[in-house]
Amino acid sequence: MNYIFDLYGTLADIRTDETKKEFWQGVAEFYRNHGADYTPAKLKASYKRLVKDEIEKRHAEIPEVEKRFIEPELRNVFRRLYEEKETEAKTSSDLIDETALCFRELSREYIRLYPHVKEVLEALRNEGHGLYLLSNAQAVFTMPELEQLGIADIFDGIIISSDVGVKKPSTGIFGILMERYHLRPKDCVMVGNDQHDDILSAHAAGLRSIYIESEISSPAVKPFPEDCRQVGSIKELISGQ
Repeated sequence: MNYIFDLYGTLADIRTDETKKEFWQGVAEFYRNHGADYTPAKLKASYKRLVKDEIEKRHAEIPEVEKRFIEPELRNVFRRLYEEKETEAKTSSDLIDETALCFRELSREYIRLYPHVKEVLEALRNEGHGLYLLSNAQAVFTMPELEQLGIADIFDGIIISSDVGVKKPSTGIFGILMERYHLRPKDCVMVGNDQHDDILSAHAAGLRSIYIESEISSPAVKPFPEDCRQVGSIKELISGQ
């Protein structure tokens, strides 16, 4: 069996806040230190405008996907924020990654694994199951966080929505995972904490599912599919638990 895990809210508990005044002040200071002079308010407005623009561009590239399921690549946004100020600083990949790291660290209040996550992942691996990650996220944020959490190397494959331009609940992202790693839906089970994004979309893509409610789960608004198993803890995924 192949287990496909959501990340945030399923394996990892995270809190971020991009509404704080101090957050935009900190990001604006980072940009100023690298030659792009923004006020916090102007930076916030420009960031939101460029995110919308990146969604439009990606939708033009993959018009068969509904626009609300398009995931922008924030690396492009961070780069364009420098370019719009015609800064003399070289907008290298390293600088963009540093900018993204600053953005994420200033917005993040904490991140930590839920109890028993490593134990369960290692047990499933020892039982011979495949382990995959399917996350609505920005790779420039998520890959360092996977390293920080100590689970970056445990997965057989990782699909992050920013890398492919499509996010859950689009069934298209499941198709990308299946094709890239040569999986069959009937051999897979989706494990997630969101009924809409994880469970109902997995069912539409032909996968069974396991629902784990967490503190950041949205309220369930529809009946769960008959092939969805609801558990109270990730520990229940281990045989005999």
